[in-house]
Amino acid sequence: MNKLRGTEANVVLLDCGDFSSDWGYGQEIAAEATLKAMNGMGYAAAALGPLDLALGPESLAGLLKNVAFPVVTSNLVNGETGRPFGTGQAVFERGGVRIGVVGVLPGNEVKETAPAFLEKGLFRVLPMEEAVRKAVGEIRPKADVLILLSQGTFEETCRLVEKVSGIDLAVSAGVGKAVPGAPVPRTPVVTSPERGNELGFVRFKVRKGRAMLLEKRMIGLGCYDPDIPEDETVASFFGDEFKIKMAKARRERFGRRERREPIMGKEPSRPALPAETLKRGEGTGPVLPGTVPVPGKKP
Repeated sequence: MNKLRGTEANVVLLDCGDFSSDWGYGQEIAAEATLKAMNGMGYAAAALGPLDLALGPESLAGLLKNVAFPVVTSNLVNGETGRPFGTGQAVFERGGVRIGVVGVLPGNEVKETAPAFLEKGLFRVLPMEEAVRKAVGEIRPKADVLILLSQGTFEETCRLVEKVSGIDLAVSAGVGKAVPGAPVPRTPVVTSPERGNELGFVRFKVRKGRAMLLEKRMIGLGCYDPDIPEDETVASFFGDEFKIKMAKARRERFGRRERREPIMGKEPSRPALPAETLKRGEGTGPVLPGTVPVPGKKP
């Protein structure tokens, strides 16, 4: 992002949500640290994902109070008041260009991640098409470029932009991708990278009040590349204090049982394998030409 901001004008950083972890422990700790890092990285807006709702309304609302950017989810409302949870839509300006953002998430996934809160009526998920149509109608006159952040599948997101006019770009964080030969909607739909291993990049030009897509591509981030310098601002949120909190949450959740989830960029270690297994080539992953499997390490 620092390189892009040094070479490109009016850079806008967006996210489709799911900033909470799915490790089974320390969700609120991880979400708090991630949101602080997103503040430090200068995010312009983000949506909520199904995993975020698993935190519950009170915890989630508390975390969002400290966020420096709008968190947009157009089809999620407070079950008691009917008001949007977070921000229903957002419009902000970069270099004289007005950018509008709407966001949606599918109700079926929320039923899996936050069933108790839905059953108690604390969250209510509106139909995506209905919510997008309403949000776009409200902010389209105020925006030069309108972007949809969708937690729906690629196919669901394509259907949304086909049925609701006025969207210039849609980002899908759900499963699926474009299939060669399949019908392509007039509105470009791009897929959100998983686990932060890539950065989606699109370039727009606004001419006579209309947004024109000039370029779209993926930028590999090389999360495990030792040559990439550490960002001090972001790293400060995942230092010793964060690791201690997560270790405590892990012990409280699982006791002494070993877990092998990756923790913030660290690959899980592998146990040493018997020599017989290595000879058979099992448990080592793909063996590249000229490499020799070593117990406990990937080739």
